[in-house]
Amino acid sequence: IADDTQLAMMIRKKGFKTAFLDCEGLDLEGFIKEYGNLLLAAELEGRFDLKVREALRSGTSKAVAALSEVLGRVKALEVSAFLIELLKLRVEFEEESLKGRASEESLRKLVDSTLSFPSKSDSNFVIIFDEFQETASFKIGKPFHAVFRRITQYQKNVVYVYTGSSIGMMNDIFGNKKNPLAGNADIMSVTPFSEETSKKFIEAGFRSYRKKVDEESLQLFWEGTNGFPAYLNWVGIRCLDFPEKQIKRDRVSYVMEEMVSPISPVYQMVEKQLNKLGRISKLVLKTISQGYRTSSEIADNSPARNVYVYLSRLRIYGLIKKTDQGYRIIDPVIMKMVLSY
Repeated sequence: IADDTQLAMMIRKKGFKTAFLDCEGLDLEGFIKEYGNLLLAAELEGRFDLKVREALRSGTSKAVAALSEVLGRVKALEVSAFLIELLKLRVEFEEESLKGRASEESLRKLVDSTLSFPSKSDSNFVIIFDEFQETASFKIGKPFHAVFRRITQYQKNVVYVYTGSSIGMMNDIFGNKKNPLAGNADIMSVTPFSEETSKKFIEAGFRSYRKKVDEESLQLFWEGTNGFPAYLNWVGIRCLDFPEKQIKRDRVSYVMEEMVSPISPVYQMVEKQLNKLGRISKLVLKTISQGYRTSSEIADNSPARNVYVYLSRLRIYGLIKKTDQGYRIIDPVIMKMVLSY
C-alpha cells in the first residue's frame, strides 16, 4: 500500500529530485503553472517553504506575491540563471493574467522555459505525469505533444514516467505513428496481480502500518478487486482509516461497497473513462457483463450490427479480454457499473 508521496521518498533516496503531477482536470495554463510549482519546489528543496507553495496554488494575486518573494530570495543565493529567468517569466505571465491580458506568446515562452527547466539543472530528475492522456487536447499554436517532444526528447538527466487510466488513449498517444510522442516511451500495461501476489501485497502494506489482516479478509480483498493494483491500493489505504489493529471482513466488505458507489473517486474515475464510449459500445459491455461470452451470443443480445468492430475497439481500450471461454470484463468496477446501462 503506497501513494505518490512514498514513491517520491523512495526515488529521493536514490539521489533524484522528483515531481509528481496529476493532470486530471487541468487545462494547459493550469498544467504549466502546477508543473512549474513542482519543479521549483524540487529545485529549491529545503529553501522553498510550504507557505509559499500553498500561495502559488491560490489566486493570481497571491501567486504574484509568492513568486516575487521567491525571486527576491534566489537572487541572493547561488542559483543558475535559468531559474531566475523562469521565475521572471512566471511573474510576468501572472501579472498579465491579473490584468486580464495574458497573451499566447507569454504562455508559449512560459511553456518552453518550464519544459526546458529540468535539463538545465545540475540535478537528476524523475518526473511522473499521472492521467497523462488529459494533455492530448492541449494546444499552444500547435499540438502540445509536438512541443513537448521537441523540448524533452534530448534531455539527458531526466526520466519521464507517464501513467493513465485510459489505456486506449495512452496507446494512441505513444503507439500511433501519427502522434508526436509515438515511440517516445516504452509501453507497459499493469496487469492484475495473481491471488497469491494480491494477498502478499495487502499483508505487506498493512504490516508496514503495524496492522494485521485475517485470511477471510484477504480473500475478500482478492475477490472484490480481481487483483487490480489500483483497487487493492485504494481499498487498503481506505481501510487504514479504521482504528482497529486487526482488519476484519466487515470493514473490508464496507469499503468494497463504497468503492463501487457513485461517491467513490474510483467509481468517478472509471465513469469518466466509460463516458468516452458510444452508446452501442456501452451496451456491448453490458451484454458481456450479463454473462454472454461468444461473439454470436453478444451479437444476438446487443444492438451492434457489426459486433466484431465493437469487440475489437473495446479490446484496444483494454476494457475486455478474450479468453478460451470467450470475452470477459475483468475489471470488477466496470463489471458492476455497466449493468445499469
